[in-house]
Amino acid sequence: MPLYERQSTIPGPVGQVYAWHLRPGAFRRLTPYWAGAREISSQEIRDGNRTVFSLPMGPLRVKWVAE
Repeated sequence: MPLYERQSTIPGPVGQVYAWHLRPGAFRRLTPYWAGAREISSQEIRDGNRTVFSLPMGPLRVKWVAE
């Protein structure tokens, strides 16, 4: 399976930034509406947990797993 890794530095207190990402709906807040992403399932942010969503790819939808 292809692997895509991305890291970002967010200017803010670590605890506050982490808490923001733990709040329900974080995935929807991070995803632009025009991207057409649909959340299939999600778990709280912890090592090994996953969020599964689908993205439009031309006339098809592609499943994406974020861990």
